[in-house]
Amino acid sequence: MALLNPPELRVSVLVIITGYLAACRGQREQQDRLLDVLAPTGLSKDGKHQNDVAVNLSCARELGLVTIEGDDVQLMPEVRKPAGDSAQAMASYIRRSVLAPELNTAEWGSQKGARDLTNALAWFLQFPASAAPTGYEGGKRDAADLQTTDFGRRHAAGRDADDEEGDGAAGWPIANDTRWRTFRRWSCALGFCWLSPSGDLIPDPTRAVRDVLPDVFEGAKVLDGPAFVHALGRCLPVMETGEYRKFVNAHRADPPEGDGRLSFATTEVLKRLGTEGRIRLEDHADTEKLTLSDGTTVSHVSLEAMS
Repeated sequence: MALLNPPELRVSVLVIITGYLAACRGQREQQDRLLDVLAPTGLSKDGKHQNDVAVNLSCARELGLVTIEGDDVQLMPEVRKPAGDSAQAMASYIRRSVLAPELNTAEWGSQKGARDLTNALAWFLQFPASAAPTGYEGGKRDAADLQTTDFGRRHAAGRDADDEEGDGAAGWPIANDTRWRTFRRWSCALGFCWLSPSGDLIPDPTRAVRDVLPDVFEGAKVLDGPAFVHALGRCLPVMETGEYRKFVNAHRADPPEGDGRLSFATTEVLKRLGTEGRIRLEDHADTEKLTLSDGTTVSHVSLEAMS
């Protein structure tokens, strides 16, 4: 199962499923009862709502959130705490599952596992808000045109056997309008983007970066600039220095050489977290530095204690 197709997949439904199981005795439930509770048959005459929950339940298994044996659905032990804590804690756990290496082994063009979503994130987060696609086709800046520029024309060779649409191997991170709409939901729910009042998708991974700051610093109080960015890429591999970002850029028609500057989105994240008081940006002489998108430099990043 890919994460951008089928379009019924929603992080919100995954959160509801895991939250329900967390409250069940033994954190388990019969599949038919789970479907009846979360999507009573009276909600729709054609069974659409139950099908939506069933599709998301299958996704929960693919992401390692639940096990399904026969009719028995059980929450994985490591999921019990975030599922019982809050929707945001569970969404953060789902983000870690999506970024897990074992779900990102497919070759370029494959839509299997989480590769379609992480490819799309790694590509989209390189845009400043003023240049990011606003739709798939026909918008102010459409994803189809931008992907043609970055990856060449779509092709269908080597399609996955389970790709019913026949566009899974298009060689693009986001293969069609259906997947674009699904990407908008996933990217916002996982803390990498948000929607503007006009409905434009804004690349802004502030929430995701804020969540992983303890993992980035790993007990340290201060990291030099380059070490911080490499640690950030380890924790969120769709960002600079991350393996998924490198994977996408290696398949661009004209791989970006760059000028050593951080992307606009990452620059804004650092400034925003500095304003919040979560980190402190310093610029000392005679040391290796980061260059932000606006040309300013940072030599060290400190993790600030939050009250």
